[in-house]
Amino acid sequence: MNIARLLWRRILDQDVSGMSAALCYRTLFALIPTLVLAFLVLQSLGVTRDVRQDVHRLLESAGFAEIAITQPASEAATAEANAPPATGSSDEQGVERLSEKLEELILNIQQKLTVGALGPISVLLLIWAAVGLLTAVETSLNRVFEATSSRSHLRRLVLYWSVITLVPIAVAAAFTLAGKLVGMLESNAAVSGLGKVIIYLFPIAISMLLLALVYMLMPNTRVPFRYALLAAVLAVPLWAGAEKLFAIYVQRVAHNSLYGTLGLIPLFLVWLNVCWLIFLCAAQHAYVAANLALLERRAAASRLVLGAWDVLAAAIAIAKPFQAGAGPVARESLTTSLNVSEVEAQALIDRLCTSNIICPVQGAEESYVLARPAERIAVRDVLVAASPAAATAVPSGVAAGGPAAAAEHPRWSPAIVAAIAVVETRADEVLARLTLADVAGGNPEQPPPGKA
Repeated sequence: MNIARLLWRRILDQDVSGMSAALCYRTLFALIPTLVLAFLVLQSLGVTRDVRQDVHRLLESAGFAEIAITQPASEAATAEANAPPATGSSDEQGVERLSEKLEELILNIQQKLTVGALGPISVLLLIWAAVGLLTAVETSLNRVFEATSSRSHLRRLVLYWSVITLVPIAVAAAFTLAGKLVGMLESNAAVSGLGKVIIYLFPIAISMLLLALVYMLMPNTRVPFRYALLAAVLAVPLWAGAEKLFAIYVQRVAHNSLYGTLGLIPLFLVWLNVCWLIFLCAAQHAYVAANLALLERRAAASRLVLGAWDVLAAAIAIAKPFQAGAGPVARESLTTSLNVSEVEAQALIDRLCTSNIICPVQGAEESYVLARPAERIAVRDVLVAASPAAATAVPSGVAAGGPAAAAEHPRWSPAIVAAIAVVETRADEVLARLTLADVAGGNPEQPPPGKA
């Protein structure tokens, strides 16, 4: 129940529905170019021979075959009269399937184009469309798994090119091997019941493995394979179940569309959104499972009331070893030096990380250093990390946000408001000049020259 509560909170806080909508938008522009580029790569390498069959199986496995509408009788008769001879892939008359439309479009483009005929500019445009979708996926997963930074352009180029070239080969190999196994099953009556189950589950296992690699490699942070596999094991059955439910919805509710053949478009958008929602929610579940203790501490810390001076004390405790060259500070060490609980220490760390005052050290579990030199961190910035209203807080307990904050107390006389405004302005000027290096390395009773 705790995992479910934390998962639901992260889905709401990170606006997973908004990320899904952004990925749908990218997919609309990149789906056809990405598939065309993938099959061009496969053809160039001689991996695939029957492109039509491979495209059909890919679109069917992605659930696009379930998106269909029934045309009115008059419209269906007109379409049948004007249509070319059937290729054998269509089913009942008067039914328009999105998979058939996409298959026809992809094959028409693919038959006209080769890598040599495209030219360098067209190839670059295809790659740009595919890279745009992959960049959106990486950005979303970086947000889900809380990666502190994005990849450099060179690392992105290497990763994305590997995805564009290797993933189609892996998918084609999986389809081929699955087809051979099913053929062996149908031709060999001696295969046991367990063997039949293993053969039919093989494509599902391959899908889970490929998806787990996406969850593990796409975010610019370390994602343990077991949690990436957990996300894939959750996503693939959800996709299968959603495909069945969506097929029922299309058959019973949306098959007679008021839009005619244009009704395929909203159904296509709905299915894309469902797919990306499952993809992102499974990633969120993997992150929650991998960081359950951290998220529980954050939830408890969000209910604490910590002042600006608590945040400044935590920043100084991390800045002193940083200035002395002693390396990162572990959360346990911060808990001891500040004499606070682990929940309080985590709350202080989260506020400083959010304000880019400190950052975690990769490879050192729960250890932190300053995000930039202490000379470039003003004390005022650290106080703002506690809350914007604490930017000019003074030790006596007066906390305000500048001269305008005094006006929030209309009961004061104008003379008192003006006097308080002067104090706030002077305090703000001093705290803006005073850096973390001054308070972490200097004598607190003897401010450095020019800082008084």
